[in-house]
Amino acid sequence: MSPIIGLNIFRAVAVIMMIIAHSIRIQSNFAFLLKHPDKQSFWDQCLLFFIQIEPIISAQFLFISGFSLTLSLSKILKATPKISKRQWLLSLPPKLILLYLVSVVFFIGDNGIQLPDLLVSSGILSIIAISMALTGCMLISPKPMLTLALAVTGVTLTAYILEQSKVNIIGLNAGAGGAIPLISMTFIGAIIGILYQRFHNNGLFTAAAVGCFIGLLSISSSQYPWTVDVKSEFLLFYGDPVTAVLHSIQHALGIGDLQPTKIKAHFWNHSSIFLFRVSGGLTLVLLIFMLAFKNQSNSSKVIHVFNNIGKHALFVYIFHLVLLGVLEVTGIKPTTGWQTWLLVILLVLLGATIIQMRDKSGGVRRKLLDSFDPGTQ
Repeated sequence: MSPIIGLNIFRAVAVIMMIIAHSIRIQSNFAFLLKHPDKQSFWDQCLLFFIQIEPIISAQFLFISGFSLTLSLSKILKATPKISKRQWLLSLPPKLILLYLVSVVFFIGDNGIQLPDLLVSSGILSIIAISMALTGCMLISPKPMLTLALAVTGVTLTAYILEQSKVNIIGLNAGAGGAIPLISMTFIGAIIGILYQRFHNNGLFTAAAVGCFIGLLSISSSQYPWTVDVKSEFLLFYGDPVTAVLHSIQHALGIGDLQPTKIKAHFWNHSSIFLFRVSGGLTLVLLIFMLAFKNQSNSSKVIHVFNNIGKHALFVYIFHLVLLGVLEVTGIKPTTGWQTWLLVILLVLLGATIIQMRDKSGGVRRKLLDSFDPGTQ
């Protein structure tokens, strides 16, 4: 099976949307714009739109991961008949562990040493790693569709119970990387992937129709929130971002007599009903991309660039976070909306250029970029 260009472009769009949502956060007047909507320029409003739909963007990441994982398994089994499903599963941990460790490093850079959040709730990359490991295990089970459906049901019920009891558990529904119910998006993506494998575009169309009906029904008949507010307890270390991180490391190692302040950190998390509201729409968008870019082997240069970005979306995601972190630390920040849009374009072009260099190189550089692809191509 050749790479599906429509899926790669869908993945590229997802990572670019996340780059936009992250870039506006380092704009120097970001907090002011949130408090004073009347002061927002047209460019600011366009950027802030992606903050509003950020819960959908993160769900999109997990959905695509699950769908791609089913294609990865199918591709490996067809290309290498002697390989078993178990061998395919055992090939995933090194790359998923790398994703988890990268997530931990970014958490330290952003928040310092905060336990237990650092280990169990570090961010979206750790959720992707954990959800893909769980999904991979279920895909090699005797009845993957049933197993995945039961997993979605169990996670959704757990999320609902935690919401109703107003219990915040770091690593489950609270913290910077609350996994429940978001991991279900990977399970749902895998289910859609199995339907695609069995029934091709007809399977996607049917799943999109049913999913959109359920989504519209849940939106029109319920005032249940899309996201919920969850809390975590952080240690606040004073100083500039670098100093605060260094102080948190010193405190964790017991060096010095630092006395940090305990504060309540607020995060949003997807509600238990969120996934049912967006799954049908994401499936429909996926179907549109698959149909729009069908048989585009001799496509334009623009499509080729987007295809490459999608194939290496996780690398582009990590790359942009590193550059934004450098800008944050150095204080070199955009001050207006149009400057932030220029930053977004620059980040995307730089990422695409590095990927192009990878395609023309061998050895270490190629292995480095490929190490960020958890077997979804």
